[in-house]
Amino acid sequence: MKRPANKTLITTTASAVLMMSIASASFAGCKRPPVPEFPDVELASHDEIKQASVDVNEYLKKTDSYLRCEKSGSRQTVAQRKMRKVVKQYNTMIEDYKVILAEYNKSNKTAIVTASVTP
Repeated sequence: MKRPANKTLITTTASAVLMMSIASASFAGCKRPPVPEFPDVELASHDEIKQASVDVNEYLKKTDSYLRCEKSGSRQTVAQRKMRKVVKQYNTMIEDYKVILAEYNKSNKTAIVTASVTP
């Protein structure tokens, strides 16, 4: 059974959106560091507090690296190129759809005129 044109368009649109989200997810190479655990200050030993301080400083360094990674221009440029390619393909499909729809409408009008003229 042939699908209606607007359902095909909706499916195509959904596919394009899915492809864009997959492209975005593939650039999620920056890993956010886990937040360190903090000991209860009233119960922790001196060594545990010192270790917590070391953990926090390490966390801050990793967080700084993570933020620089997220802001990396090269990753954004690659993602933008891929997105533009997907959008260009989508727009081409829409233009093809419009041409096919115009031809279909033209052939339907011709068939209707022919049917109404025929005795």
